[in-house]
Amino acid sequence: MTHWIRPKYPPSKDHATQQFEVVWDVSKVQKMSFDDAADYTIDLISKKYPELYLCLSGGLDSIFVADVMLRNNIPFVPVIIDYFSVDPDIWYAYHWCEKHKITPMVYKINAENNDEFIRHLLKHAVKNRTDANIGYITNVAADIIPSTGSLI
Repeated sequence: MTHWIRPKYPPSKDHATQQFEVVWDVSKVQKMSFDDAADYTIDLISKKYPELYLCLSGGLDSIFVADVMLRNNIPFVPVIIDYFSVDPDIWYAYHWCEKHKITPMVYKINAENNDEFIRHLLKHAVKNRTDANIGYITNVAADIIPSTGSLI
C-alpha cells in the first residue's frame, strides 16, 4: 500500500455500477528532484528484489533505468530481446552493455526459433484472453530469466 493513493470505493464484485476513482493524498508524498526520486525508487526495488533483470530495449526509458541502477551500484542483468534485429533501438542496448562492460542475457529471435517465440506470445495471449502481439515481449523476457529473478 502506498498510503498516498487509494481507491475511492472499496473493491466490489460489481465494478460496472461504480465509476472507478482514486483518492490522492499528496501531503504524504516527499518532494525531491527527478534524479533523487529515481535513486530512491531503485533503492526500494533493490531491497525488495535482490536478483534484478532489466528489459533493455535501447530506448530512452530502459537506458535511463539502467543508468540509475549503474550509478547506484545496483547489480542487475540486462535482458535484450532481439527480434530479427529489426528494432532500430536494439543496437543501442548492445552498445550500452559493451560501453559499461556488462554482459546481457540475449534472446535472439530468428527464423530458426521464431516458432518458439510465437508459442511464448500465444501462451500469454490465451491466458489473458487477448490477441497475441508483440506487447507480450516483456512476458517472454519474464519466461526466460531464472525463476529466482525479478524483471523490471
